[in-house]
Amino acid sequence: DPNAAITIIMNPSNPIAYDFNEVKVFTAPFANMYDIVPAGEMGAYTVTKIDSLGYISFKFAKYQTVASFRLMKNSEMQKSFTLYGFSLENDNPGITYHSIGINGASLGSWLRCQHFARQLKMLKPDWMLILLGTNDGYVQNFNPERFYSSYVDLISRIKQYCPDIVITFVVPNDCYLFRRRPNPATEEQEKQVLRLVAKYHESMFSVYDCMGGFGSSKIWAERGMMAADKVHMTVSGYKLCANMLFNAFLRTYDWYLDAEKTR
Repeated sequence: DPNAAITIIMNPSNPIAYDFNEVKVFTAPFANMYDIVPAGEMGAYTVTKIDSLGYISFKFAKYQTVASFRLMKNSEMQKSFTLYGFSLENDNPGITYHSIGINGASLGSWLRCQHFARQLKMLKPDWMLILLGTNDGYVQNFNPERFYSSYVDLISRIKQYCPDIVITFVVPNDCYLFRRRPNPATEEQEKQVLRLVAKYHESMFSVYDCMGGFGSSKIWAERGMMAADKVHMTVSGYKLCANMLFNAFLRTYDWYLDAEKTR
């Protein structure tokens, strides 16, 4: 519909001010698409557009709390519009955090995302944490070499568009296979991730090791940290793992600061 419109309103009751002065629009790299323009009262703005990457940036003169856009058809050549998403950003100091994922996704799922690496480039990321493997390993006969080669393919695509990005490989949690027995695939995946760490000279964080290794999900389930399926964690379990990851990051950053002092 060339008259389609979309509006995103920040939650007014949230104590954190999620205002923004830039909206990045991710579309398909296709020339014959409708135009997209700000609607409502968003005020003056400048536009940066890269057709080959399907990327449009709107930089506004004033900070906004409502993002409102509409489509426009200005030519008979324009046939459709594909929207992948928005990124609402501002110039304030700090960290911009993005999280992506979906239940059931495997390495093959990400390799089928044709525009993923291109769109990642537009976010200009400094650090990327990749946690994959649970779905790849939830099979009767896990193939370690296929897992490794698929991972190399994904990293190669990412590095093509983001050559300076820092990557931390995250080994997934221990789990049970079909609720019957501990899954040996996770330990094999950790070995392959260690190969990736050596190949790319990047870092690794192992949820599997933090849990206690092979079969530890049974203990976590008994303590209320994992669901009955012994695959997914409870809220308490996920929070504990997140705290361990963040503490590991802080310790490593402290070591870096200490090393800088001695130079």
